[in-house]
Amino acid sequence: MGWASCPPSQRICVITRFSIFSSPAGSKTVLKSLEDYLKLNYPITLYPEPEGGHTVMVKDLPGCISQGDTLEEAMENIQDAKSAWLETAFEYQDEIPLPSR
Repeated sequence: MGWASCPPSQRICVITRFSIFSSPAGSKTVLKSLEDYLKLNYPITLYPEPEGGHTVMVKDLPGCISQGDTLEEAMENIQDAKSAWLETAFEYQDEIPLPSR
């Protein structure tokens, strides 16, 4: 199933690993479990620092930011930060944004 299969009246399509779920425009999509959110691929932005190292952030998750001395360390750290952000938001039943395209 591709994007073209989303009916015009349903403007928001959420891609999961196995299928596409559509929700009417203006409604919120709620995934059922923490594991559903942890499986989503949020875009990661990487900023090389002039003095060395990297700052990384998940712009879709406000305040989800980390850093590392190496690219590998920065990517590990942002994955840990993303997991902690999602776990906390899910636990407190906060709204969790879906990944941007």
